[in-house]
Amino acid sequence: MKSPQPKEGKGKKVELADRNKEDIKKSLANVIKVYYPQKKTCLDTSMTEITKDTTQKEDKMIRNDFHFLEVIGEGGYGKVWKVELSRTKKMYAMKEMSKALIVMKKSVDNVLN
Repeated sequence: MKSPQPKEGKGKKVELADRNKEDIKKSLANVIKVYYPQKKTCLDTSMTEITKDTTQKEDKMIRNDFHFLEVIGEGGYGKVWKVELSRTKKMYAMKEMSKALIVMKKSVDNVLN
């Protein structure tokens, strides 16, 4: 794609630069459409029941879904518990951390990484 040669004057150069920016935006938009196609959504709620993927988890797990059995370890910000998921009786380790203590010690970045 050849771009037109700018003629003399600052106004023409600015116009050419704006045109090049628009061309770049259009090509990026096309690339995004190809590599990241939009998901099709179903507007009819009755169809969502039929097309729902049954392998996805329905609910988020909350603290009350577990039985806390014993403390495995303790650290500077909280404890690690041995827990049992009520529904499946599987054992897990759950880290419990004090948000207030982390913020107070200004260690948010260290904990998140």
